[in-house]
Amino acid sequence: VITKLFVGDVNCDTVVADNHDMITLRKIILGIETALYEDSADLNTDGKINILDLIRIKRYLAGEEVALG
Repeated sequence: VITKLFVGDVNCDTVVADNHDMITLRKIILGIETALYEDSADLNTDGKINILDLIRIKRYLAGEEVALG
């Protein structure tokens, strides 16, 4: 049972914005998977899950100062 959601924890494993989240986000964008909680996958909070969210998580994982959510 998920008790608290975090933006960036796309796969809901309680680890925020790791490689597994990036892979899951890519699958959601391609239509291979469905987001368990859309709010956790909408990294730029524009109300859509799209390539801009994928770019944001990639920049975050590359060490850039990027806000999630």
